[in-house]
Amino acid sequence: MKALQAYTLVALSGSVRSGSAFALALASIPAAGYRNSATALKRRLKVLGRELTELQKVFEQKGGANLPVLVRALFERPLKLLEADLKYTAYLAKELETDARNKRGGTSGFQFIK
Repeated sequence: MKALQAYTLVALSGSVRSGSAFALALASIPAAGYRNSATALKRRLKVLGRELTELQKVFEQKGGANLPVLVRALFERPLKLLEADLKYTAYLAKELETDARNKRGGTSGFQFIK
């Protein structure tokens, strides 16, 4: 159980965008606890924010809006994906905190497993 909790918190706090790895972490949130998961997601927000800033810098250094449309598209897709991921991550962290405060989620959904 401890290994699953540790994996979940590491996967939620990093910038992993692999569909299956992040999906497993989402499915394992009850094992890690809502509050702990919300905290991990807040760390993820910082990581994703740094990635977005760095990619925006590179985009601008290479020419930004003046780049040919197909080259611009190579930058814009990951930029839009990062922006969407940031929005979703902030939303989920807030929802987990709200549920934990309202005692719907508590600290762990697996209260019967110790």
